[in-house]
Amino acid sequence: MVLGCDRQPRKSWVIWQEDGKYPNIIVELLSPSTKATDKGLKKQIYQDIFRTPEYFWFDLDNLEFIGFHLAITP
Repeated sequence: MVLGCDRQPRKSWVIWQEDGKYPNIIVELLSPSTKATDKGLKKQIYQDIFRTPEYFWFDLDNLEFIGFHLAITP
């Protein structure tokens, strides 16, 4: 989800086509083939580069639902 953007149909979110706006909330549906990348590299990118305030993943295999809130330190 991205706040403050135009509502229009999109197949994907492309940051450089959206005035540099990053997602405010990301919900990742894990699959066996991408689970390790989603929990590791992608989480790190969303945290350190995107600075996404809220990130969640849901694992369909074991019904694990975990969320992360980005803590901003002064």
